[in-house]
Amino acid sequence: MNIKVFGFTWELDPPNKIEDFLKYINSLNSVEMQSLDGGMPPGVNYHRVVLTTDLEDGLWGGVFLTVKNARKFLRSRSSTKGKGKGFKISTGEIGTDENFADANFFIYNPKTKAGLYEYYHLSAHLNTFNFEFLSKFKLYRSVHHINGKLHYTQFLTKSDLDEKINELAAVHHVEYELSTITPPQATLMPASGMVKRQRTKVFYESRYQASDELKEGVTAFIRDKFDVIKRLFVKGKNKRGDDVVFSIMSDPSIFDEREFKNFSVNLDVDDNVDLALRSSSNLKHLIAISKKLVARDFFYTEREP
Repeated sequence: MNIKVFGFTWELDPPNKIEDFLKYINSLNSVEMQSLDGGMPPGVNYHRVVLTTDLEDGLWGGVFLTVKNARKFLRSRSSTKGKGKGFKISTGEIGTDENFADANFFIYNPKTKAGLYEYYHLSAHLNTFNFEFLSKFKLYRSVHHINGKLHYTQFLTKSDLDEKINELAAVHHVEYELSTITPPQATLMPASGMVKRQRTKVFYESRYQASDELKEGVTAFIRDKFDVIKRLFVKGKNKRGDDVVFSIMSDPSIFDEREFKNFSVNLDVDDNVDLALRSSSNLKHLIAISKKLVARDFFYTEREP
């Protein structure tokens, strides 16, 4: 099991100052902490909180915590009986004042609208993290009586995108759903003015399916529409002739990867959440990764509006 670092983007529509939203999230630290002090109510499997702070060089960072309502676990170990070739399954239990927890650390650059998120198996995936912030933005919007939307995407570098499409020996069809569309004419679809999203399937003739022109066209379309794609699947065959379904939105680029045995968390949060996060070695490690990115412009080069 490895620790993986994914890239993501957050943008506001209309393009208001996202720093105001980040300051609002930061102001909720004490509320999030109080929600943990009350313990886990019966019947609740897990509880999620977000703690954030401002960091060096204008960056923001924090931790996405998932506290699980469980203390028992199963473990496997080699048997001491016989020739020692067997195994034993037994139940273990942690302390009564403890719970299992996952900690996913993240950093974000408001100037470039780009962030990095640390993920490991069975912890909260990037989609879950983004959905949590989308929910908080809806609350922020209602509290401050403003309009707008928070758009988020998982980040694919151009080289990753080209490589994944080019790995296919043939592209059979592309299926996509856009978050915003221009409704078709009423003669083509009943009640077209009520359309919010529309799923579209594009099938290609067999004589073009293996062509480089088709792969280049599919790549260019995805890159052009990436900010409004809700779901997208590319279906075809790999070089062995196996059927392949490639989901763009659930397969982000990996900016860094290391073994889980080298991962450690020691976050001691008392009253001063900001101080605890700013001194966190996990966030410092993410910042160090960001400064060594091959696609460094993703995180540090400000995009034109």
